[in-house]
Amino acid sequence: MKRMNLIRRFAQAAAVALLLLLTPGIESEVVAAGPKVLCSTGDNWCRNIPTTVAGASVTQWTAAQFLAATVADFQQFDVIYLDHRFSNDAATGAKNVYGAAIDGRAVITGVHFEHCGGGTASGPCLVLKDSIDWIFAGGGTGLLVSTQFSAACHNWIPNIAPFNGITYSFCGGGFDIVRIDDPGHATMATSTNASMSNFANSSHSIFGNIGGFTSVASVCDRSGYYSGSGDPRVQCTAIGGVMRPHFLVASVTVADQDGDGVPDSTDNCPTVANAGQLDANGNGVGDACESAPTVTISPQTETVAPGGSVTFTATANDSDDPVSSLTYEWRVNGIIQPGQTGATATFTFVADSTVRVTVRDPGLLSGFAEAEVTTNADADGDGVLDPSDNCVSTANPGQENNDGDAQGDVCDPDDDNDGVPDTGDNCALTANPGQQNNDGDAQGDVCDPDDDNDGVLDTADNCVVTPNPGQGDIDNDGQGDACEPFSFASGGVFAIGDLTPHVTGTTVNFWGAQWANNNALSGGPAPNAFKGFANSNPAPACGTSWTTNPGNSSGPPPAVPQYMAVVVSSNVTKTGSTISGTVNEIVIVYTRPGYGPNPGHEGYGTVVHTLCKN
Repeated sequence: MKRMNLIRRFAQAAAVALLLLLTPGIESEVVAAGPKVLCSTGDNWCRNIPTTVAGASVTQWTAAQFLAATVADFQQFDVIYLDHRFSNDAATGAKNVYGAAIDGRAVITGVHFEHCGGGTASGPCLVLKDSIDWIFAGGGTGLLVSTQFSAACHNWIPNIAPFNGITYSFCGGGFDIVRIDDPGHATMATSTNASMSNFANSSHSIFGNIGGFTSVASVCDRSGYYSGSGDPRVQCTAIGGVMRPHFLVASVTVADQDGDGVPDSTDNCPTVANAGQLDANGNGVGDACESAPTVTISPQTETVAPGGSVTFTATANDSDDPVSSLTYEWRVNGIIQPGQTGATATFTFVADSTVRVTVRDPGLLSGFAEAEVTTNADADGDGVLDPSDNCVSTANPGQENNDGDAQGDVCDPDDDNDGVPDTGDNCALTANPGQQNNDGDAQGDVCDPDDDNDGVLDTADNCVVTPNPGQGDIDNDGQGDACEPFSFASGGVFAIGDLTPHVTGTTVNFWGAQWANNNALSGGPAPNAFKGFANSNPAPACGTSWTTNPGNSSGPPPAVPQYMAVVVSSNVTKTGSTISGTVNEIVIVYTRPGYGPNPGHEGYGTVVHTLCKN
């Protein structure tokens, strides 16, 4: 603004110079334009200012004009002058507007300028001239206030910075004996103590606080007259008074960040130029810097079957308007949805769609957010849309998928991906490409909880793949007797009779001199020459037969295995020197100590398992 005033002054000077150049008979001398002074219509004497201040011009406004003026209106002038004739109503209503216009220098004084009748001969005129010249030299728009007796003298001082720190100790009356506190100050260039006190009661107010201003001169707070010599302070003390400030000056810098002519203190958009100060919604924030609402929508994406519905929620915020003042507009594919005016909305979709919610504040600034809806079919009606369904044509709402491939179990021909189709897989959900099945049932070993079908689950079975429902473990080693490692006797086999009890747990005699007496056979008694060992078939199978020599000549082994396979014979006969017999069963016998190859050292043991039967 100061720059604008300087430009204005340059233009005025240029106009004067041009006038001189174009007017015949007038020498081409450039005269600088003087200050433009604004005062009120009540100040009739202010018309004399041009005779006191060179080049000055005066404009007088009514109280109504003061009240109607804007900051920009006041800033047309270089000096705004107010004295005791100024309307109190206008001062009260307009002071913060003209106060906001001040961006130059300011003088607030109790000097009574009405005693200046023009010219520069009198003390009041000298002080007036010095004040206006100093204000004008600072550029911008300045303020000059001269207070006199008035109950409302405070009303003339704006209550915005930097003026709001000033208070009066007294308004009205008369004070004299002036002391200039700063003789070198620009406003006192030609003024002296005498020039400020060469008339009775030259000061009409004194200040209590001066705020951010500087006190240029002080006055005695008791009535008296300046004598023209001596120390004013001594004279003041002599009449029982003290010196009080009565002439204040300041250089005012009005903050106006956006340069729109409206001071920041009253600007409803201090950082965005808006000289008109428009505020459509009346929230105190100018339209030029009103912030638009921000909004998010949830969900942002959704997939539904044709005819499916989705409920959306908009979350909005606005830094300068309450959320309750915001309005909502919902559109689907650009079409406004009647009746949907709240923060939530539900829509039904038959095709892919875009949902937009627009949120507006009272000033009609808006923000928006969008969501995308994709529609897909559900061919099997299981509630899972086809693009996500691992069995598009077969209902499977749980989407079970044992092998984690692209096909759900209900439509996967090989649920364990072992290369064996489920229709022939003995473990459809557990990979077993070899299809091992120990017990030959319908379940492969990897998924069969009882691989030997003995009624004892594998987790507790001491012979997992060998049936042994009794779980016999004669040596208590944790491995069932049925699956203990066994072997036939070295060089042949031992035998027992088929009518001799030989179920699991029974004791049998497989060798000895009394074998024929101790073993009963369904085919008749055995020859006494057979002692129990046959040397012709070292590894027989059920359904076969054996032959041997009689007695010790059969060559029994010197020792027997702990777990030994023994054949069960139904018939033993002797023909010449050859004894032969059948193999009806094979049992496993847990041998006892005491065996020897001599028939006198009989061999006994306990049957622990049946290996086979014919």
